[in-house]
Amino acid sequence: MPGPGRGKREELWTWDICTIATEADIPGTVVIDEESLRSENYLSRGDFSFEIGARTNGRHILFFEFKILDENLEVVQEFKTEVSPEESLRLRKSKNKTIRGSFEKLQPGEKYCIQVRVINAVGPSFWAEPGPFARMPPDVPQVPAPLNSELTSLAFIEVKWKPTVESGAEIEKYQIRMALRAEPLEEEWIVIDEDDLKKNTKIQGEGTKLTSKDKGSYAYRIHGLEDGSMYYFTIRAANCIGWSGWSEVSRFMTKNSKPSKLEELTASCTARELTLSWTPPESNGVEFLRFDLIGGPNRSLVRWCQAALQRRWGKSPLKP
Repeated sequence: MPGPGRGKREELWTWDICTIATEADIPGTVVIDEESLRSENYLSRGDFSFEIGARTNGRHILFFEFKILDENLEVVQEFKTEVSPEESLRLRKSKNKTIRGSFEKLQPGEKYCIQVRVINAVGPSFWAEPGPFARMPPDVPQVPAPLNSELTSLAFIEVKWKPTVESGAEIEKYQIRMALRAEPLEEEWIVIDEDDLKKNTKIQGEGTKLTSKDKGSYAYRIHGLEDGSMYYFTIRAANCIGWSGWSEVSRFMTKNSKPSKLEELTASCTARELTLSWTPPESNGVEFLRFDLIGGPNRSLVRWCQAALQRRWGKSPLKP
C-alpha cells in the first residue's frame, strides 16, 4: 500500500481482527439414565446427561438451564446449575463435552423428558430439542384419606372412601381394620376379612344418581356391631410394589336403641299429692313402652327400688 507523499513506495501494514462474541451453540438433547431412576416416599428422582455444542463462541459458560416436561410437553419443573470457570475452561478445551446432572421430586409412574440451554456472558443459547421420554418407576400408593361415614344402624356402620393416589401402579386391594377403643395396641386391631371386603365393597350410590362429592367413592358395611357403641377404623391400600401406610383413625357410633337420658323433671306438691311432669327424651327410633317412676322418703330407698326394678326386668328396662 503506497504511503502518503511517498510515490510508489509500498509498506506492509498489519491489523488484529477479533470477531464479536455470541451465544454458545445449541447443546445436544438430554438423555435420562433409566437405570438410575428411583421412587420412594411418593416421589421420583434420577440422573441425566447431554453434550454441549461444538463452540462456546468466545465466552465462558455461566449456567445450564433446564426444563422438565410431562407427557403433554407442559413444563412441570425448571432449574439451573452454575458452571465454575474451571469447568467451563475444561469444556472448551476438552474433547469430552459431556455434562451429567440429576433431578428429583417427580411423580412416580409418569413420563417426562428434559430440555436444556446454555447461558454465557452474552446470553442464552436456543433451547435444545426435548430429549426422549422416560417413565418414572412406580411406588407404593399414597396413604388414603381417613374413612368417612354417613350411614349407621343399630348393628352396622357403612364406611366409605375415595381411591387413593396410585403412585404409578394400579391399586390391587384395600385393607380395613377396626378397634373398640381410641388408642388400641397393635394386637387389638381387628382386620376385616379381605375376601368379604372385596366381594361386598360397592361403588357409592351405585344404581342411583351420584352427587359430585360421592362420585367414584367406595362403600362397605361392617355388620354384627353393638348398638350405641363407638368403633374406630383405619384403611390402607396396596399395589404391585407394596402397602401404603395406614390412614388416620376415624370413629363412628352405631345408633342407640335405648331412649336418651331424661334430663328435665319438674315436680309440684300439696299436702296429699305429688305431681311430676317431664318432656319425653329422644326415643332413638324405637317406640316407648313405658316410663318407670321411682320415689321414696330417702335416697337409700330410691336406690333399693332401682336395684329391684333392674332385677325384675333384666338388663333392658324396656323388656316386658
